[in-house]
Amino acid sequence: MADSAGGTGGRRSLILQWDREAARQMGLTDPPDADTPYNVEVPDADTEDFVRTFVCKEAAPRVESAAPSSSRHNDTPQQSLSNHDTPTRDHNTDTDDYPPIELTSDEDDSYMYPPLPPARRRPGAQVDWAATLVREREQQEEREQRVQQTIMPAPRMKVGVIKESATKMVAIVPRSVPQLRRMGFEVVLETGAGESAGFSDSDYMLWGAESGVGKPTAMEAQQMGSSSNDRDKVLVCNMTASGDKQLLLDLGSNKITAVAVGELPHTRATRAMDVQSALSSLDGHQAVIEGIHALGALTGTSSFNSPKVLVIGSDVAARQAIATAKHVLGSCVFATDTDTGGDARARLESRGVRYIDPWHAATSTSGDGSDFDAQRAMLMKVLPSMDLVICSAANRDNTAPQTLDGELVRVMGRGKCIVDLTSSNTALARPGEVVVDGVSGVKIVGMHKAADCIPAAASIRYSSCIVNILKSAGGAAAFSVTANPDINAMVMTRHGSVTRAALRIFTQQERPDLVSLLDRWVAEQQSAANNTSTSN
Repeated sequence: MADSAGGTGGRRSLILQWDREAARQMGLTDPPDADTPYNVEVPDADTEDFVRTFVCKEAAPRVESAAPSSSRHNDTPQQSLSNHDTPTRDHNTDTDDYPPIELTSDEDDSYMYPPLPPARRRPGAQVDWAATLVREREQQEEREQRVQQTIMPAPRMKVGVIKESATKMVAIVPRSVPQLRRMGFEVVLETGAGESAGFSDSDYMLWGAESGVGKPTAMEAQQMGSSSNDRDKVLVCNMTASGDKQLLLDLGSNKITAVAVGELPHTRATRAMDVQSALSSLDGHQAVIEGIHALGALTGTSSFNSPKVLVIGSDVAARQAIATAKHVLGSCVFATDTDTGGDARARLESRGVRYIDPWHAATSTSGDGSDFDAQRAMLMKVLPSMDLVICSAANRDNTAPQTLDGELVRVMGRGKCIVDLTSSNTALARPGEVVVDGVSGVKIVGMHKAADCIPAAASIRYSSCIVNILKSAGGAAAFSVTANPDINAMVMTRHGSVTRAALRIFTQQERPDLVSLLDRWVAEQQSAANNTSTSN
């Protein structure tokens, strides 16, 4: 033991031990050496503070530091250790089992205490639990990635992720890279492909993608489409046959198989691959958020102090807007549609909203009594009581009709808001702008697509659909665009020519009267082939 009277000046020699009860009250975990005593020398004035600070208790009664002892067996604190059944240590020299730790003088308030286990924190210390959780999550992801690196199969095909020029989205997000690699695909990334969506090249490389590939040169692009290259080239992109006719013809001439995800049949079986529905639902959700932001408050004229919302339309975006306004905001939601058929009404009523029938809501109609006149009379009666109107109406040929003219906009009154998803349903709407009517003070929000407003969220949905499309096509081991009938319906060019599905879309756009003739001819050909096989 060190002697406090021999020059250390007003010190006490203590044998301390971890206090389990105090640590349990403070929410601390016990260290591995919780049962091992510590022999320390502490200034007299700071004895209680030292014990309280380091969550410990005395393992033996306090003993005043006496003259230096010549024998370790006569040391009183050491005797108390043996009474507590503390394991002894073997020493080659005649020194204490727990040598004292020298501290700074009494005049220095910042005591340099010895390093303790991580669990022994000061009671008042601030712990950044959020940073700790983030760090643990990152470490867990790194461990998962190392495991995935060892179980990934050998790549059989390459998937190239290019930088989009017409949108901020990216076709594959970093989180989708392991899924593609497990299917046997090697993911190659163009430099900066995901920057517009908020994903850096290092994010892709962290999940196993290869980065650093620039744009192909003219010679490389020509070689890709040349007939000398026998490898199959498949382009999966977000396009439609009706809107990209010339592009499809160019792809067909270069013998590239084009898969237009916009032509996927909208069925329950194809919901996981439906890019258009995934992005449209995001548009509907964003429309409600933009409308509430422009409205400036979550209160309205309804009895339970929430805005009354009218949704015009029955497509995917309109149904998602209904779900967001009703379940997220708790609004009183009404719905109607320019298409007065039974299907539109059933789709809207299935969302649990109050459907407004134009013919029943309108007390009188003007003009020739058409659907348009009934809808206009209904809107004149309903709009003054609404706080927020979301327009997503479309005709059966996918064109957006003008539903609200200037007179109907001014009927709503000052402080109300209209969100136009198509920027064509309202006369005063402008794409990407908020227009305030000078007469009525109504705000008209012309919505941007979600792919431009929130590209990261849109890219995640887009990437999920692309992964499901490649999975349905058989993966890299058995990849085929004709094995699945849903995938085959999206193939617009193959073997250097336009497919029958694309031809039907072209014909329906230019000569609708020939579509029925083409369908009848196809049915006759199939029937003749079946009769021939039956007779044989």
